[in-house]
Parts: sequence; C-alpha cells; structure tokens
Amino acid sequence: MQTIGRVAAFAIALAGPLTARAEVIDLTYVGTPTENGSSFGITDAEGSGILIIPDGATSVTYGDIISFSFTLTLNGLDSDSNPISDTDTFSTSDLSPDNPGFPSPGFSATLDSNGTVLSMSLVTDTSPDGWYFPFQSLNFSLPGDSSTGDPDVGVMSVGAFTATPAPEPASLALLASGLIGTLGLRRRRR
Repeated sequence: MQTIGRVAAFAIALAGPLTARAEVIDLTYVGTPTENGSSFGITDAEGSGILIIPDGATSVTYGDIISFSFTLTLNGLDSDSNPISDTDTFSTSDLSPDNPGFPSPGFSATLDSNGTVLSMSLVTDTSPDGWYFPFQSLNFSLPGDSSTGDPDVGVMSVGAFTATPAPEPASLALLASGLIGTLGLRRRRR
C-alpha cells in the first residue's frame, strides 16, 4: 500500500509543474455548406485541433500562443457525384499577422479565471495545399458565426465553432492516483 501512495504522490508532484506552464484548449468545428459551397459540391465541413496558451492568461494575442494546430476537412461530391474530401492542417504560423493572407490573419481571445473561453477570433492565412477545395482559410469567432472558405470564391461553410479547456494534467494525475488506490484496495481485500 505504501508503494501505491508513493506512486500517487509522485504523479501529483509531476503534474504540479505542468499545470503552471500552459493551458490546453480543444477546438472543434462542424459546418454546413453555404449556397456558394453547395455549388462546389460541398456537403459538410468538420475540424478539430488544439490551442496552447499560458496558464492563467485572461487576454491572449498571437504573440502569447505557445502552440496551435487545426485540421479542417471539407467533404463533398465531385462532378460525377462521387464522394470526395479535402483536408488541410493549419499551424501557429498560419495565424501570424505578418502573413499576407486573405482574409487578414490574426488571433485574439479573452478567458475567465477558470480558463473558460469568453470570446475568440481566429483568422488564418490561406492554405495552398488543398486539392479539390484549394486555398482553404478559417474565420472562427466566439460568440458568433464561424466560417471556412476560399479567398477566390468566398465563404463555403458556416457552422459552430467551440473552444473548451482540456482536462488539466493535475486532474488527470488525481484521477489516475484514485484508480491506482482503488485497485490496491481491491487487491488487498482478496
């Protein structure tokens, strides 16, 4: 039993410094095609990613971002009605206000003291690696409408964008130590 207690204490001690460094926010997007997107055969759009910012920050700009990654997929039908999809991945550099993208790239967010996102504006540079739907861009905002698009043809999909704090490492360590303790008690009773 002492070994289990030591393992739990070590896990909590290890997680402590991690929580002081950064806040991880899960990002998701689910969209439906606009009239413009429908004319290109788009049926739906979806994306997910993470944003890592300083822990405890309540006002965040591009310069504060520790890491950003977002993968966007546009699904649709080609001219022969065959299913087709196009996936682009965006990184921190795609949010840079120095990039000459369209629409103008950038990032800002406000959070409360618990890490809940109150507002967020995230606009990327265009992504040239698209295949069927080239040059995708992101224009996400909370609260309000969010969209994906193409600088040449405009908005292709409008949908719901969400940003929620990921579980903290300390919370996960606490859960793990509880599970380890429960297993230890069960083993001891046998």
